[in-house]
This record gives sequence, C-alpha cells and structure tokens, in this order.
Amino acid sequence: MDAVTFQSEVLKIERLLYHVAYTALGNRQECADAVQEALLRAWKKRGSLRSQDHFKAWMVRILLNTIADGKRRGKLPTTELSDTLPAEERPDNLPLYEALRALPEGMRYAVVLVYLDGCTMRECAKMLRVPEGTIKSRLSRAKALLRDYLSEEA
Repeated sequence: MDAVTFQSEVLKIERLLYHVAYTALGNRQECADAVQEALLRAWKKRGSLRSQDHFKAWMVRILLNTIADGKRRGKLPTTELSDTLPAEERPDNLPLYEALRALPEGMRYAVVLVYLDGCTMRECAKMLRVPEGTIKSRLSRAKALLRDYLSEEA
C-alpha cells in the first residue's frame, strides 16, 4: 500500500478512529496522541494488511491495541469527561457521554462502533474479534445499563 492509498483510507475512517479513542480515553489530547500512535504503527505494519477491503477493521484493531498498550504503560491515563472540558465547552448531553464512559470497555466499543459510527454488527464483531452474537448481547446489555444510568441522572 502506497502513501496516497494509505492516506485516502485513513481519511475515510478518521471520524471512527477519533470516536473510538475518545470513548476510551475521554480527553481530546490523549485521543489525538493515541490515534497518531496507531497511524504510525499501521504505516510501519502496512505490509501485514492482507486486503485493502479489511483496512477499517485492521486499523481499529491497531488503535484498540495502541490504547491498551498505552494504558498498561501508564502513557494514556483516562480521565473523566467533565474534568477535561471547560464549562462553556461541555456538551448538553454530558450525562450521555458519562454514561457511555461508565460502561464496561467491550460494551462501550460496541455502542460506539454500531450506534455512533454506523458499523454493521458483523463489522463490529470483526473489529473487536468476537462473535456477532456477542456484539448483539453487549448492545442489549449496554442499552439496559444506559437506560438505568440515565434514568438515575434525571
């Protein structure tokens, strides 16, 4: 894969990468750092990509591994959303963002990939390396948890 093709493919999924990273980390700077690191790793390992059709899943997997590695090494600490945004920049739906952050990681990624970024359950399962049925059950449990969490906030 040449540089132009790589850049073109990254631009197609840029929003998805930032959603996943932001959901995991909750801080814009840490999110940008994680995405940058993942892109560098992907560029170096681009020869391992078997098919350009699988670029999105391959790239999300690299990002998830980068985030996990950063958390293990303490390089990418997670913070609360309300702590990272100045009061005037906090979204009106901050309780929803905080509720998402309260979900277990697997559920959180499934919600972001399927509901925020429009991935199919099959694509999500491929990216997270779990069966499609697991994605369905994670989404079902996540919706119930979000409903409970948000009803407590109201």
